[in-house]
Amino acid sequence: MKKKNSFCKRRITIQFLTLFILTTLFSCGNKQEKFCYCMDAGKQLNDYAQKVLQSELNSEKINRLAAYRKTKREACSAFETMGGDELLQLKAACQK
Repeated sequence: MKKKNSFCKRRITIQFLTLFILTTLFSCGNKQEKFCYCMDAGKQLNDYAQKVLQSELNSEKINRLAAYRKTKREACSAFETMGGDELLQLKAACQK
């Protein structure tokens, strides 16, 4: 029982931190910073997914993967309807 409670606290903490970071970023960042954060969130998701696929799955890994997906979805939602040219320009600016 104690182990499950600790896991729940850790999960809530991760979700709170993700929400806090996203709120802070989107409230004071410009479009370029937001897109760069979106790119970073996508990279983190891809890196973790690759790591998970090469190891044994458990509930903690699945929950963490879901948290990465949620972070990426929230960070990138503003850019879903943008055209390719504009996205390429934003991507190029992030890589500078």
